[in-house]
Amino acid sequence: MTRTGKIVVTGVSAVLLLGVLAGCGALKEAPSAEETEKAVQVEKQTADGERLFLIEEDTEARAFLDDYLNEDTYLDDGAYQVGTEAVADLAPECVYVVYQQDTVLAGQTESAGYTEILRYTLYQDSNVLTLSVTAGGVIQNVQESTGLEELLGENWLEDLVTGSYEIPVQRADYLKTYMLGAVQ
Repeated sequence: MTRTGKIVVTGVSAVLLLGVLAGCGALKEAPSAEETEKAVQVEKQTADGERLFLIEEDTEARAFLDDYLNEDTYLDDGAYQVGTEAVADLAPECVYVVYQQDTVLAGQTESAGYTEILRYTLYQDSNVLTLSVTAGGVIQNVQESTGLEELLGENWLEDLVTGSYEIPVQRADYLKTYMLGAVQ
């Protein structure tokens, strides 16, 4: 190869390398909140766990949560927190379960599904509602011989963030009788 040919090949290679490096270093626009927000679903179940309905569409599920199960909403309606002894003798009537879209991990092209994150329990002959956080606190790894092996699989977070509230009777009755698509 001639000296001129080597210079041309070297120059073209340098330009291509700079182009690749420039593309790798280009600033990307930060994703919007909507792009990073995980989808949610809301399911109503009987006390025995039988599904009564499932709101699968994210915007509908979020609207339902905001309108009926948002803690600020029922606290603004005059709800107040009650102790665990207030629910000890109550029988569950229905449960609203909130699921959140799973995180897409490295190497995955799409989410694997949904995970339960919240549980709202309403009780028979009562206007008490219990809110439990059900995901995120499961103990998965305990070093042997620490005396904590029996905690594997336990949800330490649930006990910390479970609260029971006496909510207005009208709201409790509405949530107990609410059926998706039915005129209330």
